[in-house]
Amino acid sequence: MKKIYALLILISITASTNAQITEGNWLVGGNLSFINSNSKTTFNNQVQKTGGSKFDMQTNLGYFLVDKFVLGLTPSFNYTFFKNDPNTYSFLIGPFVRYYFLKSDNLINFFSHVEYQYGNYYSEGNKLAYNSNFSVKAGPSVFFNNSVAIEFTVEYQQLNFRTKSNPQTTIQDSNLIFSIGFQIHLIK
Repeated sequence: MKKIYALLILISITASTNAQITEGNWLVGGNLSFINSNSKTTFNNQVQKTGGSKFDMQTNLGYFLVDKFVLGLTPSFNYTFFKNDPNTYSFLIGPFVRYYFLKSDNLINFFSHVEYQYGNYYSEGNKLAYNSNFSVKAGPSVFFNNSVAIEFTVEYQQLNFRTKSNPQTTIQDSNLIFSIGFQIHLIK
């Protein structure tokens, strides 16, 4: 009987959830990712392929221009460790757009998200390259209440690096990323 009451209370709470994905509100949040990566380096027409792991921490700040549509800015920090190579890190920043597909009163809402970032790439404290990132991701936002949501995303990411010392040297990374994050929807 207690389980039935608990279920009824949960249903009544979630049925009244109305997420703030409406015009004039702010979106603040971020996510953490662990990425398994493959890399291809081209230097003097020689191609070298490597693999490794990455840790990525990304934040975002956006504004709902209209209901369900966000435009914003997303800075990120990446830390990479490849076998037999020095550890590297990068800082990137750039714009993003996001669209929520379902009505704002749904407890679970699906979204798509596109972003472009540009930044610097470092190894052992030395700036090695300029890098850019284009990403497309999608997934569900599960709202705890009308302001806080947890997100689970699947993302395709294309990274491009141009070395500082030799601009003809390019590195391309293609990654499939699974992330978890939190978003806070601030009411105007």
